[in-house]
Amino acid sequence: MTKFEITLPDSVASEIEDVARITGLSRQELVSTAVERFLKDRARWHEDMKAATADVDRDIGADGEDVLEWMDSWGIAQERERPLLDGDLR
Repeated sequence: MTKFEITLPDSVASEIEDVARITGLSRQELVSTAVERFLKDRARWHEDMKAATADVDRDIGADGEDVLEWMDSWGIAQERERPLLDGDLR
């Protein structure tokens, strides 16, 4: 394991103390878990962006306005059908 020293704003350090006390974790466990989760999420986000960019490069996708209108209809009686993706057959 590598020791890593950082400087945090007092307010963040105080929140870490509070959450550590509430959860029963040490500050080190709490911060280590938070950093690991952040890095994992960022890596997944970058992979998703690479996949999305590849879809755009291959001209695969749906019109953004159609997608937003579809999403706005979620949960109402007249929910719209999912927009067709380029290449979809219906």
